[in-house]
Amino acid sequence: MQPPYPPPNSPYAERPAPPHAQPTWAQGPQGYQDPAMKYVAPVNVAPLALIAGYVGLASMLCLPAPLALGLGIAALVDLKKKPGKDGAGRAWFAIVTGGIGTLMLLIAFVGRLFH
Repeated sequence: MQPPYPPPNSPYAERPAPPHAQPTWAQGPQGYQDPAMKYVAPVNVAPLALIAGYVGLASMLCLPAPLALGLGIAALVDLKKKPGKDGAGRAWFAIVTGGIGTLMLLIAFVGRLFH
C-alpha cells in the first residue's frame, strides 16, 4: 500500500554542485580575484605602502609615529610612480596615525620642557 501523498524532498538529498562552487581564493592567479581581498591580504600592494601601514598601526603607541609619518609620505610618492599598485589607503592610514602620534609626542615633549 502506498501513502496518499508523495514523500517530501529531503534537504539532505545529493545535488550536484554548481560549476561556480569553488571559492574565489582557491582559483589561483588565473581566476577571478575578489575585490574585497585587497582589504584583508596585501594583494598587489606596493611594499613601501605595506610597511607604512604596519608602522602606522604601531605608531598608536606614539614611539614610531614620526617614522610612520615619513614612511606614509614616501609610500604615496612611490605609489604615484607605480600607477598599477594599490596601497594608498595604507599609506594614508600611516600618515594620519603617524601625524596624530607625532603631535602627541610634541605636546608631551613641550609639556616636559615647561613643567
